[in-house]
Amino acid sequence: MDKVYKALSDATRRKVLELLRERDMTAGEIASHFSLTKPTLSRHFAVLRQADLVQDTKNGRSITYSLNASALENALLALMEDYHFVWTPPGDIASVARELVESLVREDFAAVAQDFDSEMAAALAPEKLKEAWDLTTGQFGPFVKQIDTRIERYWKFTAVIVTCEFARSKLDIKVTFSRSGKISGFWILKTE
Repeated sequence: MDKVYKALSDATRRKVLELLRERDMTAGEIASHFSLTKPTLSRHFAVLRQADLVQDTKNGRSITYSLNASALENALLALMEDYHFVWTPPGDIASVARELVESLVREDFAAVAQDFDSEMAAALAPEKLKEAWDLTTGQFGPFVKQIDTRIERYWKFTAVIVTCEFARSKLDIKVTFSRSGKISGFWILKTE
């Protein structure tokens, strides 16, 4: 991670990353945004490559750079974890999410909503949950089984994704949890 933090400590390198966020660019295209010598800019590219923040592809005499966003995300997440900006809600949220799915299958929509925070409870009352579930099973067929559960952590929330098999498709049921452990988000998404 130190290499990433070193790379991010320089304004020129941050500007290069900002440019690459928009699209892949050749070294010459990137250089046109700076009044730096080629050797100086090459040193900046080397630091970014060593930190795995950019990837380069050679095509003849031209080098095209692309942003490696996952390296940046991993470094930022590690930093947030080190300083406790990323948190884990209390309790076994994976079990809560799996039980939420079971409650949907039983069509016990009041049980699903009981763990909602106040905003979710207002936005997705049991009757709206029923409508969403009916639309889902109408489009993708009856629920078959839960396949997998994974947890994704973000700065302000933690999500549990329960991958489920329906008669005609696999769907992810994504449940986000607030710091209090209450459910603050709920989505049914088609898997990729």
